[in-house]
Formats: sequence, C-alpha cells, structure tokens
Amino acid sequence: MNAVNDKNATWTSIVLAWWKELENDRGERARLRRCGDVTEVFFCPAFHDLVRRLRTIGGVSRETVAVTAGVLAHVKENVPAAKVAAQMAEGRGDRAAVSELRFRRLIETKDREALFIPLIRLVALMDGKVNVGDLTEGIRFWGPRARRDWACDYYEPAPGKKP
Repeated sequence: MNAVNDKNATWTSIVLAWWKELENDRGERARLRRCGDVTEVFFCPAFHDLVRRLRTIGGVSRETVAVTAGVLAHVKENVPAAKVAAQMAEGRGDRAAVSELRFRRLIETKDREALFIPLIRLVALMDGKVNVGDLTEGIRFWGPRARRDWACDYYEPAPGKKP
C-alpha cells in the first residue's frame, strides 16, 4: 500500500470508529439527525469531534466532514459486503431499493453540499443499512470519477438482475 491508500484507509477507519461511538451517544446522534442542512451540522459537538480526529492525519475539508457526519447519523447498520450504489440497486422483490430516477438525480449532483438531503433520503430508503466505509469515501471523493464508479456499481448488478 502506498501513502495515499494508507491515509484513505486511516480516514475511513477514523470515521467508522466515530460512527460506532455515535451509537452510544443518542443525544448527539439525534442532534445530527435533526439538521436540515449542512450549516446546522457545524453547530453539533459530534461534528467537531470528528474534525479533530481527522486532523490527526492531515488537511480536512469541514464541508466534507459535515456532510459525512450528518448523513452517517442516519445510518443504523454498517453492511460492508457490497458497495453503496450496488446496495441501492438491490431490490425488494422485483424493485430496486432506490429507483433509477432517484439514483440518476443523485449522480447528477455535482456539489458535495447538495448531496446532504438526497443521501439522507437514500439511507432511509435502504432502511438505514449501508456500507459506511464506501459511503464515507463516496462523499469524500465526490466528483466525476466517484459519480462514474457509483453508476457502474448501480447498473452492473449480478447476472439476471436489473435495477
């Protein structure tokens, strides 16, 4: 592994440890869950705790951390077996957990801050069960490449399945 991969793995492990601890702090989790936009996340002590932890490995974009913290507060269970976009395509019966139209709107989003509400809604559609690490990386690296990767993960399901 190179230094960049080490830093990415460390970033994800710090966020995952923070998310697990948030489960035991119901008040802070509830406060984050009530945030209606990214700016409100900045007023939550749990957000600042995550920023402090992530600063140990280098530069931190507060906006990225705010989106991450606000969205992860809605995640109930970490399901690391599949990538988030693939989990969105997995269905309940013959339908995807997240419709193709809703997914397309998400991947057309270019501004990281604009991901906040759509991702919270998508986590709810997936009953709060998502891959925390993959979701964290998707938010952190949101851009053309992440959007393409998510599209591939959503549209290339297991043989015989359609989103």
